[in-house]
Amino acid sequence: EDLKLGDSNGRKCARIIDKALNQNKVLLSDRAITTLVKLSHPNLIRIIEILEDDKYFYVIHDYCAGKDIFTYFYNNKEHITENLVRKALTQILSALSYLHRSGVIYKNISPSKILVYNSEFDPNDIQIKLSDLINNTESFSRKSYVYKGYGNTIQDPLFMAPEYIENKYNNKVDIWGVGMLAYLFFVGEPPFKGSKHQIIYQISNNKIEYPPEL
Repeated sequence: EDLKLGDSNGRKCARIIDKALNQNKVLLSDRAITTLVKLSHPNLIRIIEILEDDKYFYVIHDYCAGKDIFTYFYNNKEHITENLVRKALTQILSALSYLHRSGVIYKNISPSKILVYNSEFDPNDIQIKLSDLINNTESFSRKSYVYKGYGNTIQDPLFMAPEYIENKYNNKVDIWGVGMLAYLFFVGEPPFKGSKHQIIYQISNNKIEYPPEL
């Protein structure tokens, strides 16, 4: 498995990826490395440098000691307000907008990839960071459904857009993912339930139903 090493002051983290164990998971060209290292946004875990030798990739990136957003919201569920959720979604959309302007799709958006940077719970504020860019992002052409993966991980089916299932997609799949996040955060449960295959079928064939109170 990948090895992650973080410093005690939370400034940076070194992720060591074994090429032999990850050859079908992480595919990094020189162009992909250049693109990922150039990305810089307040709501992204910044990749500082990517090095490699014959056996490993060494990914140096910002370190975030916070919890994922689902755990953060669940642990503080009695104090989560609509305004706090709105602030979180605004920051997520800001990061995705930046990635899209840079020609990059995040693609694998899910609560486990969204980290809360707050050291303590603040009912009036939240700081969001999208993580794991090396495994989740793809480059794309704005003119067509052309994509080239940096990573090849399997997306959480709850947040997969219908176009992603059909393997014909562009950056708009990220907007679908944010919509699923918004539904989960405001309603408290996802719009689709069941096994992975059942969820994929529902996404492809069913309309989303909203509770009457929304």
